Amino acid sequence: MKRKENREVAGSGFWNRLQESVQQEQLRMAEWLGRGFGRCSRGVQKMTLVFFTLLCSGICSWVFSESIFGRKNKMAPIDSIHQPATYLSKKRLPVLSYQEYLRLHAYRLHLDSLLKSGDMGQRQTRDTILFLEGIYLQQFKK
Repeated sequence: MKRKENREVAGSGFWNRLQESVQQEQLRMAEWLGRGFGRCSRGVQKMTLVFFTLLCSGICSWVFSESIFGRKNKMAPIDSIHQPATYLSKKRLPVLSYQEYLRLHAYRLHLDSLLKSGDMGQRQTRDTILFLEGIYLQQFKK
């Protein structure tokens, strides 16, 4: 069985053609720039290079100085978060039975074991259960 030296990987033909066309376009643009600058004298080429370098470094310096020393009032104001309408006030707390409290407590212990193992996706659910347990405990403070 003969071994094929120039065997393409499956599915890479498109990417090879794309890469070749990009390289051809880069070469065409480089030749166009070379012809354009080839007509200019060496002094004009140096002055163009110096102007381009100063322009780019000036823009970079301006952006850097604006980020550090620029006006701070351009930032968006931060408003306080308003209490949502569905927030449970202390006057309208739900009544939880002891059995519901035990189920919530067992589920919270299960979520605590998941958090110890590194699963952080259940933190909001755990916080909600802690809130409900607090509601149950507040029923007996009255």
